[in-house]
Amino acid sequence: MTGLTYTSGGWVQTSSIDTTFTTNESTLPDELMVVATALPHFDNYIYNGPKIGTKDNLVAALADAENWYGSNDSSDVTLSMESFTVGAFDEISGAFFSLADGMST
Repeated sequence: MTGLTYTSGGWVQTSSIDTTFTTNESTLPDELMVVATALPHFDNYIYNGPKIGTKDNLVAALADAENWYGSNDSSDVTLSMESFTVGAFDEISGAFFSLADGMST
């Protein structure tokens, strides 16, 4: 799981009172603190980072703002239907094995 915000002020301090938030604010749950990123405000975003790797590599890539492209023009952001492939590396051979191939980590 990862957190993403594109509000101009970034993440808002966590509060137990939901009515203190407006539609322009987001708060980050403590559990997501290590895998979250704040992006500048655009109406549309697309992920342009790696889509094949280990769980840890992909989580880090999703949290890296450099892997996101934002635009206010919806025609400038093309939706990709490419899926993610999660797997593991064999330490001896250096080969990558997809979890879909039956290998588990």
